[in-house]
Amino acid sequence: MGRREGVAADAVRQGRLFGRTYQAFLDYRERNGSLREWQCERLSALLGRVLLTVPALRAHGLELAEDPFETLARLPTVTKQQIRGDYRGHFAEDIDPADCASVVTSGTTGVPLKIVHNSEHFVHVNALALRRAFDYGLPLDRKVLRPFKSEADEWFEYTVPSAGFLRFAEFGFVRDEAAIARRCHEFAPDVVFTHPSRALALRDMVPGLRPRIVQTFGEQLTDAGRAAIEEHFQAPVRDCYGTNEASTIAAQCPEFGSYHIEGERVWVEIVDADGAPLPDGVEGDIVVTNLFNTVMPFVRYRTGDVGALSDERCLCGREQKLLRLIAGRQHGAITLPDGTRTDVLRLVKLIERFPVERLQVVQADTTELTVLVDPAASCTDEDLRRATEAANAALHHRLPVRLRRAGAGEFTESRAGKHLNFVSLLENP
Repeated sequence: MGRREGVAADAVRQGRLFGRTYQAFLDYRERNGSLREWQCERLSALLGRVLLTVPALRAHGLELAEDPFETLARLPTVTKQQIRGDYRGHFAEDIDPADCASVVTSGTTGVPLKIVHNSEHFVHVNALALRRAFDYGLPLDRKVLRPFKSEADEWFEYTVPSAGFLRFAEFGFVRDEAAIARRCHEFAPDVVFTHPSRALALRDMVPGLRPRIVQTFGEQLTDAGRAAIEEHFQAPVRDCYGTNEASTIAAQCPEFGSYHIEGERVWVEIVDADGAPLPDGVEGDIVVTNLFNTVMPFVRYRTGDVGALSDERCLCGREQKLLRLIAGRQHGAITLPDGTRTDVLRLVKLIERFPVERLQVVQADTTELTVLVDPAASCTDEDLRRATEAANAALHHRLPVRLRRAGAGEFTESRAGKHLNFVSLLENP
């Protein structure tokens, strides 16, 4: 199934959820009871089910206690590698395929992983996205531009009924920058929704675009990056932090910029290396429990990121706890010989179209760019030659690109043990 066919099928499936989504949105705006009461109820429902139906969790032999957080604390943390090693064991035995949909992790933390969510997960993700749009002063039928996103090169527009009938426009690798710039202006987005590095790439390609807001995700947003994006687009930047396993985990307050945890649908802990919870204000590993996904539950899941829970509440007065990110994802940018920079993710996504399992772009200087690849079993020397040609064309032959097979242990990892798509020795000598 191609990209367009997949989006159409997903729109039909999620469109059927709109009634439930909108009701949940109303419930979140007019909430009865405290956030803690909701969390206890939802964690009890989750654990009461998955401790019986998911083999990897059932193996711990736990029964649900009156306090579900006590039961949760007795479970060990789990990593993506552990889930991959016992993939079937992390699925519930009573799955209804008609109620499920899958996504694939981006691979920025290693080899991609297919994740399955149930409809209840999507209902609450979209309901909270509607609430966030409302808080940001956006119309529910907003127009959202996602630059450098699509697997297809050409411009692509579609509607997402379950998220307020918002209209998406996206494009992938760009060959005709003038044509894409013209389409962006014609689309006139309310929101630019993208990685910080891609927002900066869009800034350079589409001057004069004026959305109401720029929503960033997926990378560490630096103060300098925020200032540059806001100055160019003349719009506020609101960042969020999340994973494909749990969707949005925390999003910036529209008033004060603090990162509010979406505590209605995820439970976040900060733990040490042994999985023991750390006090508020102490830096450690971010661990998340998705409160709604019962088909492939992520319970005490280590995201691979580092942060701390704030020991203060946001000045806006909301109940949600605040997350302070210590080490976010940072994809970076390639430096060309003339000193200009270009988004590395554009090159990574291009090479990923070829049969490679993993890749890492390495820049030691401005005379050559090296791309280490772990080829798939079906990959041939001709595939690597064509990938090399495509990569050089993508950079307009301004910086020579050389692909080669990575040796054992040659891929560089972050201090948190995460795979890096880009290593720049210019920035980290």
